[in-house]
Amino acid sequence: MTKISAAVLCAAAVGIAGAGWFVVAHRGAADAVPASLAEDVAGRVVPLVEAEMTARRQPATMVCVVRVLGVDPRGATALADVRQAYVWSLCASAGTEARSESSMPMAVDLSGSAGVRMPEYGDYTAQVESLFPKRLQDAAFDGGYSDALEQALQNRLRSLPKASPR
Repeated sequence: MTKISAAVLCAAAVGIAGAGWFVVAHRGAADAVPASLAEDVAGRVVPLVEAEMTARRQPATMVCVVRVLGVDPRGATALADVRQAYVWSLCASAGTEARSESSMPMAVDLSGSAGVRMPEYGDYTAQVESLFPKRLQDAAFDGGYSDALEQALQNRLRSLPKASPR
């Protein structure tokens, strides 16, 4: 049976208050996460993903959007109940001459340590299998990239304040 999942493409602007929210319905092997929960999860996950990606890509500041593939516990209805979020991320560097982008599945711990885990170099298949529960592995392998995700990232990048010349 094909499940309908709400994909939330969300991002909070780095260094400014407020957030941009983009909600798009997708069909696929992802969990059927209620749209309001997916929006809340994305709002919590995006700053964590951006911080992790920026730390890995310094001096670039990475701007990201995500598609929520699923949560644990499965069937959670409130953000406070979610211990783990599984997302597809699309990130791009902002404020640099050369643009760097990444698109990959990530598992984000929301239970307290707020850690972001993603496949590294090496055996991609084995890493995705260890990061994602079996029910979400097809979604992680199929990729969560979509034109809607790309458009959300482009909108997000355009919404950032322009850097002033030094």
